[in-house]
Amino acid sequence: MAAIDRGEKWIFAGAPGSAEFGGYLQKLYFERSGTWGVFHACLFRDRLRLQIGFRPDLPLGEETGLVELIRQARRLAPGPASIWYPPENVRLEHVIWQGLPWLVRGHKTYELAFDSVVFAPLALPHGLEIVPYNRSWLDAVCQLLDLALAHTFADPAVPVFSRGKADFDAAWQRQAQAGACCLLLEKHALAGFVSRRGAEIDLMAVAPGRQGRGLGRHLLHQACEAILAEQSGEPHLYCLESNARALSFYLREGMHVTGHAGYAWLEARPET
Repeated sequence: MAAIDRGEKWIFAGAPGSAEFGGYLQKLYFERSGTWGVFHACLFRDRLRLQIGFRPDLPLGEETGLVELIRQARRLAPGPASIWYPPENVRLEHVIWQGLPWLVRGHKTYELAFDSVVFAPLALPHGLEIVPYNRSWLDAVCQLLDLALAHTFADPAVPVFSRGKADFDAAWQRQAQAGACCLLLEKHALAGFVSRRGAEIDLMAVAPGRQGRGLGRHLLHQACEAILAEQSGEPHLYCLESNARALSFYLREGMHVTGHAGYAWLEARPET
């Protein structure tokens, strides 16, 4: 799990310090003829989370047994589920995407981190300011995120943030009180948004009409400066593998790839 990314390694270890970890359901290990594997089922944020990986890959002949293990885990925790796995496990990936009896959606993500030794703070130019989030900006922020992040949604036409704005507002207000949720204003107009959880930059977006002008650099560097000042850990974030433009941006800004994860989302089973 450490080869996937630090977040999955943390959850694999029981998410120490988090109230969102609901306990282990199964933790199984595999070893045969030089092949090692792990099957980990737990509850995290009230949903089943499966972490599956092999080195070098799922052995031939074990496909049916793996599908049955996934079935067993889903019987223990009915409802939606997610699977995290190493993308280099080609046979495992084929089973997840082609061999399961449920609709599967998902993507692959890179974990990127800043090397604090080479990180350089960035001064804000005239006309830009970064301020804490407050509720008066809720609708504008949700609209910005729905437009800027639509490419990451299962259905880009669904306004995910606007629909769930009450829950998002509560979370953002808590983060803002800790200095971890901020707005980028350009001449008093909303230009960007950033929030973080500890050392992880959780959400970051620039208004679509203002992209391509370097505004994202200021959001990224502000968040990293705050993380380093708080000594929360190594600043890091997650980027969709399919978003080549964002990946190039993060690499140009001095971040480096520290993890690579495959992610699959399983809808609730029909009988649930």
